[in-house]
Amino acid sequence: MDRALTWYYAASANGNAMAQFSLGDLYARGTDVVADTNAALRHWEEAAQQDHPRTQMSIALGYVNGDTGFRYFEQGIYWCRRAAKSGYPKAQYNLGLIYANSPPRFQDLEAAKSWMEKAAKAGLAAAQYAQVDFLSAT
Repeated sequence: MDRALTWYYAASANGNAMAQFSLGDLYARGTDVVADTNAALRHWEEAAQQDHPRTQMSIALGYVNGDTGFRYFEQGIYWCRRAAKSGYPKAQYNLGLIYANSPPRFQDLEAAKSWMEKAAKAGLAAAQYAQVDFLSAT
């Protein structure tokens, strides 16, 4: 993996969003590197700034779930919304979950339903299944 890491770092330094995402993932998981949340966020933010939706969703979930060492709903919603607006169904689904399950200050059930429906219409099975819960709750 040492050679692969060398290439990841080189590609990341040259602005490759997928390499930046992958390095962030390695640091977040502690795979072949020492786990380092700050390094993971740094690499992910580089990719997210380039509108890499998978990275934006990873950052969002890290903030919302507290994987960053603290829960930061504003930033989590911001990054997940950016990814969802790009048409990424997993981000649409997760944004729906965030809006449905957040503390009352951040909860928005109409937005949750809307984002879940977009993900369901895009073919995401988990969102399609979640539509049943939304329909039975109304």
